[in-house]
Amino acid sequence: MNKSAVRRNAHAGFLFGEPEDFYAVPEFAGSAESPLNESLLAFKSNLHSAIQIANIPYELAHGAVLRQRFHSLLTAERILNVKHMENGERDEEGEARAREIARKRMSEELRREEIIALHAEETLNRLDEHLSIGGFALSAEELLRQVLIVAWGAFESFVSDILRKTLNSRGELIFRMNENSRFREITSGSTIINHIKTNGFDISNCMGDIFIDKYRIDSIEKMREVCSILLGSKEFDQILNGSKYWMIYQQRNLIVHRRGIVDKWFQENTSSIEPLGSQIKFDSSYIEEVLISLRDAGVALYRAANRALGGS
Repeated sequence: MNKSAVRRNAHAGFLFGEPEDFYAVPEFAGSAESPLNESLLAFKSNLHSAIQIANIPYELAHGAVLRQRFHSLLTAERILNVKHMENGERDEEGEARAREIARKRMSEELRREEIIALHAEETLNRLDEHLSIGGFALSAEELLRQVLIVAWGAFESFVSDILRKTLNSRGELIFRMNENSRFREITSGSTIINHIKTNGFDISNCMGDIFIDKYRIDSIEKMREVCSILLGSKEFDQILNGSKYWMIYQQRNLIVHRRGIVDKWFQENTSSIEPLGSQIKFDSSYIEEVLISLRDAGVALYRAANRALGGS
């Protein structure tokens, strides 16, 4: 279905479908030859889940619109096919025939682009009406905040998984971390010896497990530092150094730790213009930007890690 025409009328309070061409980026499909492909597909699936969450209001309203249309078709067919039984019994045969014809008509309608667009517009109109209700509007705002959390969590998990598998595949890369004094405790003899015992005296394929288990990648600063040292990727570092990623990360923290209530630290450390004490709000276009930005950063990381592994 081509949603572009209807999308222009979509309300900012909810997501309507996925961002345009979201899955069209070639590298986002992964490569069967890469040992990192499973991680990329998991990241893709997790972002898809975030999109599905953001689409919950639309899907619920859309389902109601389709049910109403089906019942209209069914009513018309009942008039033509269901007999009036004088003994008060139900005409089961006529009812079954009416339902079958209504289903067929519904199926035929849903193959027509113009009908699909009409149903989508009706869905959006209903959602706009719902958003005039205070409780629904507040729930829609909260849903978009939660989508940002889920999307950032998917990205954070992807970074950790990529680093883990990269080190597991090329254990000698750990020496790059050992050259930095901040990580020498993690790569010290005592740590390695403990893991040698745990892993049956063979740690050639688990250096990533050792490092990530000891050093949790749970901030944008850690992502940049570890990826820069381990992968040597200026591209990925420059991407994460962008102000929009810093903003997404800080918005995530504000929602998780302060229910999204703007505090002085958030004001001073971001470009936010929200008043002190207000709750941050997002519209659907911003959430789409977040999803696209995290997708692009993930693709850049996947590319950099493959290069570190000696791939293309």
